[in-house]
Amino acid sequence: PEYKNKLVKHLYHYHRLVEKIGYEGEIEWKFTMDMDGEGRCMTGFIDRIIQKGDNFFLLDWKTTKPSPWRTNKRTITKDLQLQCYCYAVWKHFNIDPKNIQAALMFLEDNQLIPVRFSEKTLQAVPERLLKVYKEIEDMPPEKVYGNVGPHCTRCDYVRQCPFYKITS
Repeated sequence: PEYKNKLVKHLYHYHRLVEKIGYEGEIEWKFTMDMDGEGRCMTGFIDRIIQKGDNFFLLDWKTTKPSPWRTNKRTITKDLQLQCYCYAVWKHFNIDPKNIQAALMFLEDNQLIPVRFSEKTLQAVPERLLKVYKEIEDMPPEKVYGNVGPHCTRCDYVRQCPFYKITS
């Protein structure tokens, strides 16, 4: 029942936004980013891309409820996921990073939080990703834990995941 009520609210907020911005653009735009030229790649999906000439607006839907830990106007500049999205669009479309704006759209409370990243920030994205990748790769097995939740059903590795098997 809780999720059913949330769904109605989320769809309402989504519909209000779409009434303002329309339906044009790409939905679930897939990208693959090479982090180091050695086969370490990240694949992702941008929820929505709207292109107007050389200007791009990227939207990422979030269902996170308001809390002190949720990304906000002050912390969004550190959001690696949005940086990856902007980097992917920058490289794929070969455009000036100044022409890319991204935003988180929190469907729970209808909050839109926009951000623009500098070219310097976007240039550092592959290195930041590779650093995180290596930290995970070098983690001792006894210190690794899984963040199991409803999102697991979308994961390509759910059948192999020992954490998912334990909780299901």
